[in-house]
Amino acid sequence: EPLEAAEREAGRLAAEVKALGDLLNVEGEGLFPPLVDAVTVQSGYEAALGAALGDDLQAPLDNSSPHHWRDLGAFNFEEGEFDPNLPDGAKPLSDFVQAPSALARRLAMTGLVFPDQGAALQAQLKPGQALVSPRGDLWRWDGFVASAEAPSASAIRLAQRNRLAALEIEAEQAREIRAGRFADYSTAKDAAQTARDALRAAEQDERAAEQTLIKAQDMATRAARAAAERASQLASLE
Repeated sequence: EPLEAAEREAGRLAAEVKALGDLLNVEGEGLFPPLVDAVTVQSGYEAALGAALGDDLQAPLDNSSPHHWRDLGAFNFEEGEFDPNLPDGAKPLSDFVQAPSALARRLAMTGLVFPDQGAALQAQLKPGQALVSPRGDLWRWDGFVASAEAPSASAIRLAQRNRLAALEIEAEQAREIRAGRFADYSTAKDAAQTARDALRAAEQDERAAEQTLIKAQDMATRAARAAAERASQLASLE
């Protein structure tokens, strides 16, 4: 039963990994893979990144694509063109995201805040800056606001990729547990076979002992009968 339960769990996780992997590996994306597949975001912040970039995350890095991300490098703040600092209380989204350098400028200009901070800090944003919350709210420098009522396609894809990574770890652990259960089952099966063999040998020994005992009893009976006959013969001669 433990082996069967481990096999069911390993099979369930393997099926979920395959289904989610097939969902993420959409046909037709091989020529220009979207930038979102080159991004790693901490679990729980997928909606924030999705709100910050939206469908822009679906554009590739390949310059030959009709729409793409061009790597301009990070801002050179030493030239004093503008103050890059985000409002107090906002953390750069880049602290929670690992992405190609083409996103460096966008991430540096986007701050992460609690949902109740965004409206108060929006007026302090400089041109090009934005604020997002972990749940997916957006406040932009030009006054645009979007609430987190529905996650973007990019946020969903990021969450699915993080879920897939977690599932792959769970599936590997399930396979290890199944291997352990199979080893236990094999050991128990061998022990049961050894016990059956020992029982069979013991039963054979018991039957052999019974036959020996029967023969001994028969011989004793015959000897006693012969002795009684001899005694009777001696008594008649007297």
